[in-house]
Amino acid sequence: MSLLAFTLLSWLPLPFLGVGNGVFREAALKPRWGESVARPMSGVTLIILITLYALLLRRLRTVQSSDAIVIGLTWVGLTVAFEFIFGYFVAKNTLTQLLANYDVTTGNLWPVVVLWVGIAPYLLMRAASDSHP
Repeated sequence: MSLLAFTLLSWLPLPFLGVGNGVFREAALKPRWGESVARPMSGVTLIILITLYALLLRRLRTVQSSDAIVIGLTWVGLTVAFEFIFGYFVAKNTLTQLLANYDVTTGNLWPVVVLWVGIAPYLLMRAASDSHP
């Protein structure tokens, strides 16, 4: 499988993780602890889910550093594009609402999640190569 195919196919579960995490936040975390706790807790949960998923990607352990960087940057681009396209056309959010997700002063860790999506492939590839000489 080519790097491009791997990158695109391996990204496909990420929106499902994100949407599922959002449903979990709204259904379980928010009613119990409120928005101010649920939102950052949800961000941490999503980072953990993305990490666990990326650890399962066996090929990610064997790619070159430059390929891992390309994978991460592509995942970021696809994630942000999905967020705005899905958020605007399906969830019917306004551009102002979508941009509010990037305001960490409200406890929203979405920018940290996006950053993690970008660097996780590289860091996990490095960790795998460091642990196996």
